[in-house]
Amino acid sequence: MASSSSSSNYEVFLSFRGEDTRETFTSHLFYALCQKKVKTFMDENIEKGKKISADLLNAIIEGSKISIVIISEHYADSKWCLDELVKVHECKKLNSQIVIPIFYGVHPSDVQSQKGSFGKGFEENGKKFQNMPKKVQNWRNALTEASYLSGHESTKFRNDAILVDIIVKDVLKKLEDLTISTDFNGLVGIDSRIEKVISLLRIKSLDSHIVGIWGMGGIGKTTLAKTLFKRHSSDFEGKIFVENVREKFEKDCGLELLRKEILSELLNEENIKTYSNIPQYTNQRLQRIRVLIVLDDVNSLEQLEYLVGGLDQFGRGSKIMITTRDREVLLEFGVVDVYEFETFNDDEALKILCNHAFRQNPCFEDFLELSNKVVHYAKGNALALKVLGSHFHKKSKIAWEKELLILSEISSSKIHNVLKISYDELNLEEKSLFLDIACFFKEVDKDWVTDILDDSREIIDYRLNVLVEKSLVSRSDSSMLQMHDLLQEMGQKIVRQESKNPGKRSRLQKVVSPSLFCPEFQQPSSLEL
Repeated sequence: MASSSSSSNYEVFLSFRGEDTRETFTSHLFYALCQKKVKTFMDENIEKGKKISADLLNAIIEGSKISIVIISEHYADSKWCLDELVKVHECKKLNSQIVIPIFYGVHPSDVQSQKGSFGKGFEENGKKFQNMPKKVQNWRNALTEASYLSGHESTKFRNDAILVDIIVKDVLKKLEDLTISTDFNGLVGIDSRIEKVISLLRIKSLDSHIVGIWGMGGIGKTTLAKTLFKRHSSDFEGKIFVENVREKFEKDCGLELLRKEILSELLNEENIKTYSNIPQYTNQRLQRIRVLIVLDDVNSLEQLEYLVGGLDQFGRGSKIMITTRDREVLLEFGVVDVYEFETFNDDEALKILCNHAFRQNPCFEDFLELSNKVVHYAKGNALALKVLGSHFHKKSKIAWEKELLILSEISSSKIHNVLKISYDELNLEEKSLFLDIACFFKEVDKDWVTDILDDSREIIDYRLNVLVEKSLVSRSDSSMLQMHDLLQEMGQKIVRQESKNPGKRSRLQKVVSPSLFCPEFQQPSSLEL
């Protein structure tokens, strides 16, 4: 914690009577919150010998998300504490600040009616300020209101250590809920998908479990996992969300540093030492902790085996989520429960598009037809919808109409760069098959493709399975090969970039026509790619 008394926003403000709890309970609570990286204000922050002004203190209270009021036996002896409490309740009403009362050595009923030893101090202050009846009444109202709030009573716990642990978990949960309401407000269709993952993960059970979230790039897997993590991580003793595992592994640090990052976060300890094998004493500590681990964008079995191994090395009830574009990685690791991320339906897709194109829902009536055309083009891909929506933002209807005619040219390199990650991981034969489908065989029967290509059925089936597992190709119930329009565009763009001279490209014309497989289909003219 910084020692500055700046009024920059804090997450938690501690209100307490120093003579009662400064050197005991409050200092322990302050330290525990700081250990969890919660930005907490306690007047320990102020340099010794200096006093904080009332105006600055009020600014700090106003900027805090949560106020913890530690009401001890002599709390009401202090005019300063009573004024703080009035300010805290003002912020609760005006700014929806969360207030958590801690009844430390006192009963809520004594606070409510200002009686017993707690009431003596209040009576003394009442006499001192009898010429300011409104002020005294405000104190009384604030104490009474605090007594009705959901809080914690020290007498219900065996010792302060347990009470501190309960309060810290409560604070983390409330802060995470606040973050969710801000970061994920307006996300379309996320709740129904989260419920399906939760049912697979069995989040509340004491059984350890692994769930995979599988789907094509840009579809929303990371957002889904991140939202679920934020909502439920406070239920676990150790938790970590490792984003972009593939990218970090390849570009930044490799698996050794990634494993150190995971262990340090789970054990809340810096400078964890790891070797080719995790030391036995570290394993024993992990086995006592219920953890939630999310590995985002995994693309190899090696990453899973090295970073998390099996569930037996973590405490009972631990949960692991893995997002990937490659289902085969999950199957090789033995993941049984895999959630295939559902593309957004037309209604959901329209809302996503409008959120980015118009910054509102529903979309403008004049743009509804055009918006539906964009939705049809994006085929439920969240990333495509966001990028295209942002592209059309603040553009006129005429501009929409013109650019829809050349939509394939403006789908943004951002989309293709994301989708191309899966393509780059293919071997040469798999890339060749992908490009063949992108250029010639979309919406073509798989058996016909197998017969045409100069390879055995087993080899083609194997390569097709690789493409399907990587979400680059899909197959309908009728065995027709299907491919997202953006993936098809990406494939055709790859071919065009082989050479400026069409004659030197690997694929020149649409020489294989659907008419070969469907007699009713009329042969189109050759299409230069």
